[in-house]
Amino acid sequence: MKLLQLFLKRKIIVGLLFIFVVIVGSFATIKLNKEMLPPIDFDGSFVEIMAGEMNAFEVERLITNPIEQRVAGIDGVEKVTSTTNIGRASLQLTFESGRGDDVYPEVESAINSLRPQLPGVEDITTFELSTNQPFEFYMDLSGGSMEELTLFSKEVLKPRLEELREVREVAFMGLEEKEVLIELKRDKLLEYELDPSQILAMIQNENAESSLGELIDEENQPTLRWNTSFTTVEDLNNLRIPTTQGIEMLNTFADIKLQPIENTSSVWKEGSDQFIFIQVGSVAGVTEIDMVAAVREEVSMI
Repeated sequence: MKLLQLFLKRKIIVGLLFIFVVIVGSFATIKLNKEMLPPIDFDGSFVEIMAGEMNAFEVERLITNPIEQRVAGIDGVEKVTSTTNIGRASLQLTFESGRGDDVYPEVESAINSLRPQLPGVEDITTFELSTNQPFEFYMDLSGGSMEELTLFSKEVLKPRLEELREVREVAFMGLEEKEVLIELKRDKLLEYELDPSQILAMIQNENAESSLGELIDEENQPTLRWNTSFTTVEDLNNLRIPTTQGIEMLNTFADIKLQPIENTSSVWKEGSDQFIFIQVGSVAGVTEIDMVAAVREEVSMI
């Protein structure tokens, strides 16, 4: 009651105090960092193991069980849950509350030390459960042929976005990559008495790049490089192959063509994979909101 009477008698002071609080609060709100999803660490981790085409029974016996036994004995690990499939095993670990940052390095070290003893393992991925993600902003690119979209993504979009001070990295899924297919002609190899390994060795020897040294008397000492790597299918077709019957071109012994690599990125939108999925990550100290605003402004100018 006395406090209320004081406020009523000191209206000017109370009014000024109120204005001060509003000003300070408004300033703090403006300067406060804004995040779509603040980084939060959880007490747990996830382990994924890829083992090619190994059957599920062998994966569980040779890979899943040994890893479970090793990580379950680490101090701070409360629970281990595993799932085993053909060529793949996944484990989810739960740590004691508040000990995630201490236990996870031990788990990662234990799995890395165990890897040489695990047969058939192609890749092991471990990460701590967290809201932290390598990328914070996503968009897609469509409306043209995959070849055109891929070229635009690599040569225009990626360099333009990565030049922004707010952007750390730009990654793509669904790009149309191409590979060179060389199909040897068995009858021609027999006719010229050539072995497939000879053809392979010649291709590898010619497709090379090496440094020959530096011009020490020139300004900035430029480096001399010997580059015979193939850049087109025509380069391969015209590769000279020595035989017992003279010099022949590689296309005499093989059919060479450029073909798209099968898309294994598993990105789909409305039943179609004819688009490119774009992931953008921000640099440290830049909020997601600022990064997104910069990306959208740059995209609008492309």
